[in-house]
Amino acid sequence: ARQSAQLARSIITNFDLAGQFINGQFLIFHKPLIWFKAVTISLEAFMHTPYRYVSKNFDEMDEGMLTGAISRPTEYMFERTGLASIPTRFNRVFEWMVIAGQTEMYKAARVKIASPDNVPFGKVEKLQQEQMDALIGLGSAVRKTLGTDSYAILGIRADQQTLEAFALFAPRFFRANIGLMVEAFGRRGGVAKLTDVEQAAAYTAQNVLAKSIAGGVVLTTALHYGITGRMPNVTDPYAPDWMQVPVGSQYMNVYGPFYGYLRTLARVAYDTQNG
Repeated sequence: ARQSAQLARSIITNFDLAGQFINGQFLIFHKPLIWFKAVTISLEAFMHTPYRYVSKNFDEMDEGMLTGAISRPTEYMFERTGLASIPTRFNRVFEWMVIAGQTEMYKAARVKIASPDNVPFGKVEKLQQEQMDALIGLGSAVRKTLGTDSYAILGIRADQQTLEAFALFAPRFFRANIGLMVEAFGRRGGVAKLTDVEQAAAYTAQNVLAKSIAGGVVLTTALHYGITGRMPNVTDPYAPDWMQVPVGSQYMNVYGPFYGYLRTLARVAYDTQNG
């Protein structure tokens, strides 16, 4: 029942391929080339399983799953038998988008902690303890960047997982968003000081959020100025047009689900400054 509910929700939410933009919202601004590659692989997965990608990146994916950076696949990722497989293909597109994005992001960030020339991917037994700790912290931020988190790592019971599967919202996605922000406000990170779990998680989360916010501001400014000839409202988070672009009689923003969190933080800062 839990798997059926998860599949049904996945079809509803991914039929229009929205997962590439919802779960990939941070990746678009943080690593646009990685986002594009992940989208390409996910679209390929609609027709056939990208075994070539798995074969080329097997050690990287295996290590990333071990450190918690990459989500472990479900049975839907490799199922494509007959007409009955058509509904699951939308789930496969979504899963491959997430896993390919996490894989590429982990590969790009891992070199700052342990160079593949010294410690090849998959050879975790050659890592020093502080390097392994840093990779675990990195993994936490990477999986949250793509809007996922681990039930096992969080210790969420099977009955709660079943309850969440029937929910009309995505608890794991919103939990990942909040977790990424919490990690960003954790210990101060630094490329030369990625020596433990908290530092690596904080540095990666800060990097992701900073680039996402900055990229969103630039894109919002360009769209707003192109449409209205005026700069957007970035000073009053209580106004309906804050960090949004007018489209007809309504407003839209480029932040997706993250907009609500961003606006809340802006209101807290606004109220603090203005008493």
